[in-house]
Amino acid sequence: MLTKNVLPANATFGLLKIVWSDGVNDLVPGTISIGQAGPPANPGIEAVPHLDSFSTPNTWQFTQARGVAPAGTTSVKMFALFVDQSAGTGYFDDLQATLIPPQPAVPGDYNNNKVVDAADYTLWRDNLGAPTEASINNNGDGGGVTASDFTYWKTRFNNTSGPGAGGVSAAVPEPASFVLLMMAAAGRCIWRRRATY
Repeated sequence: MLTKNVLPANATFGLLKIVWSDGVNDLVPGTISIGQAGPPANPGIEAVPHLDSFSTPNTWQFTQARGVAPAGTTSVKMFALFVDQSAGTGYFDDLQATLIPPQPAVPGDYNNNKVVDAADYTLWRDNLGAPTEASINNNGDGGGVTASDFTYWKTRFNNTSGPGAGGVSAAVPEPASFVLLMMAAAGRCIWRRRATY
């Protein structure tokens, strides 16, 4: 992002924003790893830093936002906003977005940490005899927690959801199954908008 002039210290700012939707309403983000939550009236993840009165004129400023989509998400939108309450211009260039699908469950990974390890054995042992498999995750043989779940875990020990999984591991997505979205500005995009936020 860039501004050619010092922006006034009021409601004039520029930012990138990720917004998830269930098809009807915008959703509050699941996990925010980079950025900040938008206001309740406009949920989403706002990239940091913003383009504002603290931004150095004529200097490109890198900004980013990253997070996990909440349950129920059916679409995601990315916005480059310049909210202009007074004179000012903001530029955005080389915008990129990457969508990474969730990793598949790993059969035998009873605690969902993406690896079949000793912690899964402990969870199985502590729930042995439970009438349903609800107490352990990724229990592929169905029914309650029984001795067969030990064998199921043992034959998959050390399997992961990442590359290099061996044995009887879950299918690992090929690189082609990852969706890469890229928005590259042909030139500098000028966003100028008068709005209340």
